[in-house]
Amino acid sequence: MGIFSKIGSSIKQGGRLVQYKWAVNKDRESVKYDILDLFKPEEIRQLCRYFNIGEPSRTEINSKGEIYHPRPNTKDWIDHAMKNVSLEDMREYAIKKRKNVRPAIEKENRLRQIRLEKYPEYENISDTAQIQTDLSKNASDESELLAQVVEAIEEFKPARPYKDEFGYHIELNGYLKAQFPNVEIELQTGRSRPDIVIGEDLSIEVKGPTRAKDLATIADKCLRYLKYYPHLVVVLFEVQVNETRYIEWYEGITSQYENNITIIRK
Repeated sequence: MGIFSKIGSSIKQGGRLVQYKWAVNKDRESVKYDILDLFKPEEIRQLCRYFNIGEPSRTEINSKGEIYHPRPNTKDWIDHAMKNVSLEDMREYAIKKRKNVRPAIEKENRLRQIRLEKYPEYENISDTAQIQTDLSKNASDESELLAQVVEAIEEFKPARPYKDEFGYHIELNGYLKAQFPNVEIELQTGRSRPDIVIGEDLSIEVKGPTRAKDLATIADKCLRYLKYYPHLVVVLFEVQVNETRYIEWYEGITSQYENNITIIRK
């Protein structure tokens, strides 16, 4: 069995495991939000300082396509704490600060019971080690698929330039389906969805011809799509942006989203 067949088979067999993993992450995030809701804005900033995770840095692009970093607001601090402080640490800190975390703990137990009924094979305490092994294997498969997809896109050459990005969507989608016949690949429609979705965890956004206003939309798409997909690949065709401005944009967006985004310039 070839490597692409193995990847496709693994994704198909691991679909239930992926659903379970997302259910766990979603439930934990919900409880963390409830705990943070017990704190005033200044107290959330103090929490971030306590765990020595620094300050949030948000990248914005103005109407001229220029990058700037606005002063962090309350939502920025909340998102920063959500991303960098574990549920266990957050719960312990709230208890130290004499916050009433009992409702949050009760909610956590209720959500766990719901998962127990829906995914009994992954909630057995004695199977914890196996769950971690399965999750690690699944993560390895996802990383391998991402690397293969990125390599394929870098080698992709459109048949001709297109006047709008839809032409690039169609041709790239067909190309990827030919390269990965055993992996589910869907061409999406609608402004609230990524352009192409591969398997369960990989989304692709296509721009072309790419102008400053197109770059300005990527940050918003990262915020929306990365809530549902662990990784976003942004493919930019015919970049028509001042090189200095492009470099500033690239450094800003990749710094903010780190390992969750890959930018491919064609």
